[in-house]
Amino acid sequence: MGCGVNRLGEIRKQKVGSQRRLYALLTQKTDELPSWETFKTRLSKWENGHQEPGDFYMPLLCSALGVSKDELGFSAGRRDEPTEESQAQFGHPLASSGALDFLSGEFERYAQVDREHGPQLVTDLVAAQCRTIEGALAFVKGADRDSFLRLGAKYFELAGWLAQDSGQQGRAEESTATALDMAYQIGDMSLVSYIFMRRSNIASEIGKSGEALGLARAALRNESQVGPKTLALALRAESRALALEGDELGAVRAVERALELATENGEPEPQAEYCTPSYVQMERSVTLARLGRPKDAIEPLAAAIDGWPTGSDQRDKGLALARLANIHAVSGDLDGAFVSGQDAVKTVRVAPSFRAAKELQALARRLSIWKNDKRVAVLTDLILDLQS
Repeated sequence: MGCGVNRLGEIRKQKVGSQRRLYALLTQKTDELPSWETFKTRLSKWENGHQEPGDFYMPLLCSALGVSKDELGFSAGRRDEPTEESQAQFGHPLASSGALDFLSGEFERYAQVDREHGPQLVTDLVAAQCRTIEGALAFVKGADRDSFLRLGAKYFELAGWLAQDSGQQGRAEESTATALDMAYQIGDMSLVSYIFMRRSNIASEIGKSGEALGLARAALRNESQVGPKTLALALRAESRALALEGDELGAVRAVERALELATENGEPEPQAEYCTPSYVQMERSVTLARLGRPKDAIEPLAAAIDGWPTGSDQRDKGLALARLANIHAVSGDLDGAFVSGQDAVKTVRVAPSFRAAKELQALARRLSIWKNDKRVAVLTDLILDLQS
């Protein structure tokens, strides 16, 4: 439920202009503001009526804009943080190790459901927990704050991934930028590198090759502080960006090194557990296909799918099958495209993914050159059924 109509956005435009200008004015009044990316998200929620400023922000806004609280027109809707009075009486409901344990446990469950069934079941739940953690961060301090920031970085990164896998690229960029800000605040360079890699992936997916390459190389900048699986993912992101830039040699070198690192054992890297040799082999094959070498990509990708770890990420397996079907089609192999396409549809039906669905839609278009073959009609109908 929204908080009703308010005049914050209108008054902000009249008095100071842009959201960035308001942020600059507020930073002159306090040094306790979050980063610009985090604040921008919060301000947009206030202006759109989804939340109301709490007792920390309301006086700051009134002072910066030269208006009273009543003039801003907020109702008694949902606050973005508890009031000082309730804090004094009860304390923050999340300022305890028990709450952190609960939120951490929920995070693992959400991530597992996403891996097995796709983003639809957990997107709203993860977004709600992101708001909960943001509210807590206005009050917790010291080591507790670092713990919430670490958990917040994980939640916002997951929210960004869920948005990306649902085709909501703008929301994916916004959530992942917030995650990066939180990871930097606690100085966890392994997590920072991982999130830079994720931002590179998002940029690649929308064709921003230069930005994707810069972000991938930012992920590789702290190599000595990063485990082999996270490094492998960063190299795979660099390879993808280099392929988009047309640098065949650089792209192949990067993904080959990623494959070597994915086989190494080291300290646990919870955020990068999915980086198996099969996963990187899938990405290597995609790189070869993008570089105009589809026939070189088929055998290693098929082997990667055959060796896919039992019980691991079914959503990514569906994506791999859909990509293999497309590579078969590009190579002129209808038999291979039909078999892999059917397997992809079965897997995507269980673990839906926007990215896999896009690959299957592309497959349906490629199959049209064999429109007189009955198998094409069968597989096209199966793909269309996924969209209904």
